[in-house]
Amino acid sequence: MANNTISLRSLLEKEKLNGINFHDWFRNLRIVLKQERKEYVIEEAVPNNPGPNAPRADKDKFKKLKGGVSKYGKCFHCGKTGHWKRNCPIYLEDVKKAKAVGASVSGTAHEKDSS
Repeated sequence: MANNTISLRSLLEKEKLNGINFHDWFRNLRIVLKQERKEYVIEEAVPNNPGPNAPRADKDKFKKLKGGVSKYGKCFHCGKTGHWKRNCPIYLEDVKKAKAVGASVSGTAHEKDSS
């Protein structure tokens, strides 16, 4: 998928916006953003920063639009989508156990299974 993204991005490099080609350029932009699952960038307005008492859905939407955790990305520790390693419940539990024993945790769950 990375090669697809690079080749699609070359569309935008070849066809730079020059004022008279807006429709072609915008069509290419939509193709690239759709491939990268970021089409929302041109379809939705960025909401105001939600306050501390805002509903969770509003906070999540704001985080997504501002470049927070991607729902398509995977955790480098457990491989599940929706969180980063630093927020991974399995990793945090391993760190907690390691601190109790006095060891350090740096590997992934897969590395621990194979040893």
